[in-house]
Amino acid sequence: MKKELLTIADAVKHLANGLSEEDKNQLEQAAAALVAIAGKADEEGKEEIKARLDQLKADLDKVETSVAEDIANRVQKLRDELRGSMAGKKATDALTPAIINEIAIAIRNTNKAGREAAVMAVLKQNDITGLSFPEVMKATVTYERKPTEIFDEFGTTDIDEHFLVGIDETNADQIAKQFSDDPDVQKDIQELAAEGVTIRTAYVGKLQRFSNAALDKAEKAGTLNEVLNQTTAELEYMTHRLAEKAAIVGDNVNASGKKVTVFQTIGTTTTSNGRITVVNPATAGTVSLLDLAKAADAVDAAVSEKIAVLDKSLARLLSAFTYGQGGSVHILSDDELAAQIGVRKIVKADYLSEVNGLHAVILKPSAYKVQTIKEHSVAWPEWRNNAQYFIYEKNMGGALVELKSAAVLREA
Repeated sequence: MKKELLTIADAVKHLANGLSEEDKNQLEQAAAALVAIAGKADEEGKEEIKARLDQLKADLDKVETSVAEDIANRVQKLRDELRGSMAGKKATDALTPAIINEIAIAIRNTNKAGREAAVMAVLKQNDITGLSFPEVMKATVTYERKPTEIFDEFGTTDIDEHFLVGIDETNADQIAKQFSDDPDVQKDIQELAAEGVTIRTAYVGKLQRFSNAALDKAEKAGTLNEVLNQTTAELEYMTHRLAEKAAIVGDNVNASGKKVTVFQTIGTTTTSNGRITVVNPATAGTVSLLDLAKAADAVDAAVSEKIAVLDKSLARLLSAFTYGQGGSVHILSDDELAAQIGVRKIVKADYLSEVNGLHAVILKPSAYKVQTIKEHSVAWPEWRNNAQYFIYEKNMGGALVELKSAAVLREA
């Protein structure tokens, strides 16, 4: 009997290890009391022991609840501490520059089909978990986009078919009508709205080639990922530049079958239509600020919404002015020239001369909508040619979707 009670007392002391000092003392006192009366063999002693055991059991039930609460409180405290220490951190923070370079090497050395497995193998080798392949690629192939002056201001759309918005109140084909109650009188269709605009898309992209010898050096230096990022940024920039040129004057450089034709060209317009107004200089062969201002006025938008694309030599010629007869020549800044014309900014381009007789294009860029279906960049090796190829391509197209949203200044 005494041996059993000692075992119980020892067990109680073991349970008390995770409790407060006050709880420990209470349990130890209870256990000591049991041991102290264990030598009593009479019925009175047995009854007292039984009563003490019942009390101890009740106390132990309370202890179990207390221990559970204590454990829960400690776990919560630990969670709070971890949450505090992880504040501001992301799973991708585990991708150190060295690991990112390993990922870049995997991208370089693996074909498209096996790329995901190769990248995820790098993570496993470095004991990194909790990241998906798209998350890794987004964190690894990060590049600072090179801004374009025109394409970045184009609007975006997910819709193929656009009905023209805006109206010419002097055109009977566009204005609203009063409908007759006579069932034999047919309702007129708004002419331009019935035509609408359909945006076509196609893949437009740029391919770049690097020698493996050059990439080997970048890999050894731990800068291969920078090469990937810079290359992607450059290819995207050149693709967007070609798209904006196609929108202004068309693609007049690429051979047939490779020309970009999915962007509506503004600058080749020779006759005014609902979206584009054609303006001719007051004096043939000579362009004045007043001519440009008239073209800007033809675009139905606030000054803050309009930009002017000018030939570089024309912009320089127009920006020169003289204070009085015999005075010194001064040069207007681009902002001052824009204010004189009535637009927000001037874009100087060297490709307007590709269209015969074209002097300037003025437009509301947000009215030129670009639809993008898909874009991606891919790198793959061609060991036979000892080279690495990078391609950036975008399935896209665009068009003006608003009435009076552009004007061209050109010779008659």
